[in-house]
Amino acid sequence: MVEQYLAADQRHDWAGSWSLLCRAVQRQVGSFESYVRVKDETMVSAGADPADVSITVGEARERPDSVPRSYLVTFWVGHDGERLREEMLVVEQDGILRVCGG
Repeated sequence: MVEQYLAADQRHDWAGSWSLLCRAVQRQVGSFESYVRVKDETMVSAGADPADVSITVGEARERPDSVPRSYLVTFWVGHDGERLREEMLVVEQDGILRVCGG
């Protein structure tokens, strides 16, 4: 699921990445139109061509005693010879895993 979300971001498939977000993040952003605007601005300011960025998803660690069930997923972003380690929070909503923060 994290791979799907990050791949949608790389393709600028904002509808795809929006559909994988948890409700709390969608409420915080406000609307799909606001999400698109922020994503477009972020891509412009980042300046990296998505084709030049590599993403590797690693392990998912369940967060003990979390309700709803949630996981921290490690992933690495590579660009220009650098490799950054990141984590993303994933939560279960209605039986489906959704991205809920990075």
